[in-house]
Amino acid sequence: MEVRDFFWDLYEFAPVGYLTLNSQGFVQEINLTACRMLGIDKASMINKPLSKLFYSEDLRIFHQKFPQVFLSDDRLSCEMRFKKPDGEIMFALLECNSVV
Repeated sequence: MEVRDFFWDLYEFAPVGYLTLNSQGFVQEINLTACRMLGIDKASMINKPLSKLFYSEDLRIFHQKFPQVFLSDDRLSCEMRFKKPDGEIMFALLECNSVV
């Protein structure tokens, strides 16, 4: 197994949900755990804004805090509510950091 494949498997099958976003907040990658937690499939989220999954009242929090991730080396943490396709609300701790 190549090193790249090894790390891809770590990302894909991690016990926590991982998402990779671009600077506009669009999902570039999402692991299987995040898909399962959110009740979605990968294809429905790739190149889509993560904000489409937020509970509407939490959109403001994300739009205020997310740009700060790219202005600092600090990790951003905030609690967010996600609205799953079945209407259930899921609470999650969103931790973001920029990787150059």
